[in-house]
Amino acid sequence: MKRFAAVLLLILTAVALLAVTASAATTTTALSVRTGPGQFETVTVNTASLEVDGQLLQTDVPAFVYRSRTMVPIRFISDALGANVEWNQDALQATITTTDKTIVLTIGSATALVNGQSVELPDGVPAGVVKWDGKESTMVPLRFVSEQLGAEVAWDGGT
Repeated sequence: MKRFAAVLLLILTAVALLAVTASAATTTTALSVRTGPGQFETVTVNTASLEVDGQLLQTDVPAFVYRSRTMVPIRFISDALGANVEWNQDALQATITTTDKTIVLTIGSATALVNGQSVELPDGVPAGVVKWDGKESTMVPLRFVSEQLGAEVAWDGGT
């Protein structure tokens, strides 16, 4: 229970810092977003720095705001919440698992499977594979994955 509370506190801190950093971010970058089999969309996005307890975290592909949703590398959020990740290349699906939750996200799909039940993704923003600076990463909506894994997320529109 203490470990869960510590991880939850870490995530809440990260989310709070993401909101503040994202609003202050002035850096934009172009990304190639894979939204389905053979489907790519080039977008220009605002990047967001990831900080936890004042320490800047480096990820291969930066967190960014895409169609009103903060997208983060799947490994970042899964590791932070103690979940495992598996990738199915043939189905273009990422599966996040904990002892009591299974989330299946399909690239380009506006729905996810949560413990076998279909759930609509907020604002229809799907998971996507992103290419940036020669690197590739599966990006997922921060709020959706965090809340499905039991973390509380707050947004301060003023900052």
